[in-house]
Amino acid sequence: MERRFVPVEGCKLSFLEAGSGNPLVFVHGSVTTSDLFRETVQHFSARYLAIAVDLPGYGQSEKPGRGYAIDQFATDLLVLFDTLKLDRVVLLGVSMGGFVAQRFALDHPERLAGLVLASTSDGELAPGVLEGDPREAIRRMGWEKFSAGLITGAFPPWTDKKLIDSLCGRISTWNEQVISDVMVSVRRFNTRGDLSRIAVPTLIMVGSEDHQQPVPLSRRMHEMIKGSRLAVFEGAGHFMMIEQPDRFRAVLEDFLREIKY
Repeated sequence: MERRFVPVEGCKLSFLEAGSGNPLVFVHGSVTTSDLFRETVQHFSARYLAIAVDLPGYGQSEKPGRGYAIDQFATDLLVLFDTLKLDRVVLLGVSMGGFVAQRFALDHPERLAGLVLASTSDGELAPGVLEGDPREAIRRMGWEKFSAGLITGAFPPWTDKKLIDSLCGRISTWNEQVISDVMVSVRRFNTRGDLSRIAVPTLIMVGSEDHQQPVPLSRRMHEMIKGSRLAVFEGAGHFMMIEQPDRFRAVLEDFLREIKY
């Protein structure tokens, strides 16, 4: 596995890369980084060119200060794909990364061979999640505590604390502007009326214990995207890729077998 850097929209973008073949790209959420997918990239590198991106502002990517919003992240992905000469990609986004993946699929469907939406929604969140102006909550709590609260609340109470700590350990790679801009963009995001336009093969994944973007929101996306698959991970919270990694890989592998690049 190699960490690489490429210039994207005035920013040096970081990503993990391993393997060769048809491209499989992973996009993290608002309080995670490419490291969420480190073991997943390694696993799929046996048959694919597996890539996990640090969105601008996160991980080892630069913080350009130009604002951090879902539409811009989708544009950054397009530039990355052009730079790496990636065509017909299977794109997987988790949580806010799922918003980015939806935006990309709607704007650039010709660049995708498949779409995977994990622990995400058409923009709606569970009651009590990010209500009001998130910038006020971030200022009141502090951006580190706010970020930690989102991470901790993403897991069911029986989760191994080491998993939670591993994600909280990445909080220092972003900052207050990054998380504030992203949260405002998340609050404004809405694709409900557009999802029926997605025609690429689509897999939707959700944990039964996800209380931030719960199962009914994934079922609604499943109903809107014709021919999509829905996989519910019983007992998992928001991050089934590290809570139930074996099943996550098996479900994704089953989906990938039917993709025509």
